[in-house]
Amino acid sequence: FLDGASIEDLAALTSALLRETPDKPAEVTLESAVDYPLSHGQQAQWFGYKCMPDSSTFNVGFTAKATPSLNWPAFERAVGKLTERHAALRTILVAQGEGYPMQRVLPSVTPAVVLTDARGWSEADLKEKVIQDFRRIFDLDRPMFRITVFRCESGDVILFNVHHLMIDARSLQLCLEDLKVLYSAEVQGL
Repeated sequence: FLDGASIEDLAALTSALLRETPDKPAEVTLESAVDYPLSHGQQAQWFGYKCMPDSSTFNVGFTAKATPSLNWPAFERAVGKLTERHAALRTILVAQGEGYPMQRVLPSVTPAVVLTDARGWSEADLKEKVIQDFRRIFDLDRPMFRITVFRCESGDVILFNVHHLMIDARSLQLCLEDLKVLYSAEVQGL
């Protein structure tokens, strides 16, 4: 590949290629989306999932407390915008015979957002229900993302849950930061 090129030669080649590259990358529309193969990391996750299909081991969750309680219509709109913005939250797996499945990004989804009335529950009951909800198994042929909000007297407990095939820790952090910004904008009517 390098064929004995010097650093100066590589820098000149890179500079020339950058000058030839259009300022705006080609636009890919959702209508033109195709199925994508799993990455090596996702293949490893898939293998683990196939070994333990009834396990919540691959669920990635985050809980947060919102005080005061969320503005529910604004929160639902913010989650809808979040799924529009992050393709991983709209991705499903499509079987391909005996081999690894393919990833398919859906053009749109209705996010799985559930509001549960937890007023009157003890802390132990709330903790048990949050853990039960976190451990629910994902159907991999449907979007692997859901949010459950437990409405308590002292505020809302939010469980953000996604399958590890579609998200890692850094991506989860980005999604949560975006959700916070999107929710704030929705509350302010922006």
